[in-house]
Amino acid sequence: MPRFKNDQFEIITRIPEWARAFQVEPREIERQIGIAHAWINNNPKKGPKKSVMRFLNNWMSIADRKQSLRRNYREAPKIVDVEPDMTFEEMVEIRRRNMGVI
Repeated sequence: MPRFKNDQFEIITRIPEWARAFQVEPREIERQIGIAHAWINNNPKKGPKKSVMRFLNNWMSIADRKQSLRRNYREAPKIVDVEPDMTFEEMVEIRRRNMGVI
């Protein structure tokens, strides 16, 4: 992440600390760091001017308050098996009728 390059070592060493403080898994903190980096790339004028660490700490606090820091990975989306309403041949037949070709 080019914007965090100068602070990369400090960020990596703070991940476990943030994970303990916010009571989440380290991968959640890593995900939020990636989201923060993408946000800075898209909003360079609003990004941190001085302290990246202060910016990231505030980012984590806001994410925790908005509850976007916690994700439940155990709940997988339900996949519903849906049968098509009509077959391909039926669709072709309807198209032929609508186009006037019989």
